[in-house]
Amino acid sequence: MAPWRSGYAAVCKTAYTGSNPVGASKSMSKESLPMTIVRLTVGPVFFFLFWPRVIGRENLKKYKKGAVILASNHTFELDVASMAAPTPRNLHFLAKAELSRGPLGWFFWRFGLIFVDRDATNGSVQTAAKFLRNGMAVGIFPEGTTRFKKKNELLPFKSGAVRMAAETGAPILPLAISGRYIPFGLGRLTIRFGQPIFVKKKDDSEKANEILRNAIAELLKKDGVKVVKLAGRPSRNPSKAPPVSNVEKEEKNA
Repeated sequence: MAPWRSGYAAVCKTAYTGSNPVGASKSMSKESLPMTIVRLTVGPVFFFLFWPRVIGRENLKKYKKGAVILASNHTFELDVASMAAPTPRNLHFLAKAELSRGPLGWFFWRFGLIFVDRDATNGSVQTAAKFLRNGMAVGIFPEGTTRFKKKNELLPFKSGAVRMAAETGAPILPLAISGRYIPFGLGRLTIRFGQPIFVKKKDDSEKANEILRNAIAELLKKDGVKVVKLAGRPSRNPSKAPPVSNVEKEEKNA
């Protein structure tokens, strides 16, 4: 079966039911109908157009219901579709608060996005935690941006994903997106899901964050990506970007 056919079949297996997750309030747990319509229409188109190879789908199937955090590396804007298309349920993505105040703000609200203020980290975590406590799935890109990235770079992770996991007990499902968005499989687009990561409140958030980052780096390496890790947060000025160190060199020196 062609890759796009298997992906199409997987997406279409899940239909909108409007049912409430266990312990969820009616106001939050009813999934966004516009989001569901987009998922069930755009998802099959995405598979038909790019023929992505999806690996580790069995890890994803464990979380068809209940709270879960999907965390991925971030290189292109279309990575949102790569995360959402193979997922047999609606994903609520974290988005900058500015989008809610723009001309399309009404659409983004109806689409079920979680708007966060980048300058108010605690408030952002608590906002996303409300969705997780109501049994929903949250999608996040811990790198926070695609700007100023060079080929195969993995930026330092922000701690939002691990803090949400510690706060709610929701597992983090890491995934790695590699390849390019070239039609009909020419970009060798690969979406690889890993094993879940669990974070407890007593765990050190920095160590948990590094575990998540290393897990995604290992998934990328399985697809032949020679990962380069950036040390420190990325600079807004590319000429002042921090130095990089290769993961493989780090492992040899360890």
